Amino acid sequence: MPIIEPALRRGFIFPILLALFLNAGCLLPFPLVDQAQSDFISSEFPDVLILSGHPEPILLNEISNSSHCLIMVPGISNGEMKQQVIFLDQLRKKCGADIAIFLDWGRNDLGRKIALAQSTDRASDEMTDICHLVGKRRHIPGEAIIDIIAHSAGTIITNKTAIRLHDSGIRFRHVLFLGTPHDADADVSALMETSCSVLNVFSGNDKVNRTVSTDKGRIHAFTGESFRNLRMDTSLGGRKIRHYNFLENTPENLEQYAAVLATGSWPLAVPVSEQTSLTPAELYKAALWVRQVRVDKTERILVMRLIQNALKDSVPEIQTYGAIMAGLLADTVFRLRLMELLENKTSPGYLRREIYQALGSIGNPEDLRYLRRLRKSDPDSSDVLRDVMRDWKRKRIGGLPLPKS
Repeated sequence: MPIIEPALRRGFIFPILLALFLNAGCLLPFPLVDQAQSDFISSEFPDVLILSGHPEPILLNEISNSSHCLIMVPGISNGEMKQQVIFLDQLRKKCGADIAIFLDWGRNDLGRKIALAQSTDRASDEMTDICHLVGKRRHIPGEAIIDIIAHSAGTIITNKTAIRLHDSGIRFRHVLFLGTPHDADADVSALMETSCSVLNVFSGNDKVNRTVSTDKGRIHAFTGESFRNLRMDTSLGGRKIRHYNFLENTPENLEQYAAVLATGSWPLAVPVSEQTSLTPAELYKAALWVRQVRVDKTERILVMRLIQNALKDSVPEIQTYGAIMAGLLADTVFRLRLMELLENKTSPGYLRREIYQALGSIGNPEDLRYLRRLRKSDPDSSDVLRDVMRDWKRKRIGGLPLPKS
């Protein structure tokens, strides 16, 4: 029977059945990923290479000529590829990389769907080749910059790649782990010696890889400033962070991940002032500050003015931070504007989800029935809506029964 990665083995009955299916020599009658689709996406984003397998000769020069490469190593399944590539390209621009690589490891291989050890080994070999191309671009090994963002099983591949690169002189600069299935006592010594910094972000609401516990997702070897763990159970606005939320293309994820990949550090809160501008970077830091402090009367006036301006803006990313801070203040004065944005059919999903959370925090009982109906018309936001209604139930708002999950 094929070997499933130990870190991903616990509790996965269905993957084991799939492994038996694979071992019997059965094949699916259709590809999991279409090559033409991948090529089309690549043509839209010329600075992002989608690689599955060892790099083709035509791409060798493009990779080896890179002085700053950002590599995304996704997990078993991370949703629609195009959305991930869009997100990766935005991260590339923000952290200053000249090229980004989406490692579409195990394409058309069921081994990726169940994280077979042989599949992650092959992916690690491919990633090692890529790093050799970038890392030896110049005569001085390690002069080129390699940043890594890895999710779920992608963190296993990254750790295996670090072992392979350990004696090569090639180093990663900043590594960002998201929702890792590694055990708390995992051997990451090679990764630490091969990287300038590693930040391991995990959530207590991530139930995919192991049972919920206070130590869920933490790696004990990561201590200090350069190698550390960051528990993040909820978003800025209070949405629960589940396994699939880590790589969502949202303004919040973009700002915080770009900061880590550019500087190695999580962004810091900045107090709201008259000079706070309507830019995603400043609004993120302002929202983080609003979440962390108890806003006094003078500060509240500044924050409310900033929220009003953000919600009136025409850019969805700016509106999103307005919705986040409106929920953090939980002031009913913003409710009508939030409802207007919900009625706008062009509002993107990430904005709608922040508005749902904000309305839940504001807690107007009149909104409960409206949000319950939206669970059918907005299935992509069903988890957020369910969480909001459960919170309302706990607060005894509206007096309506808890909806079934």
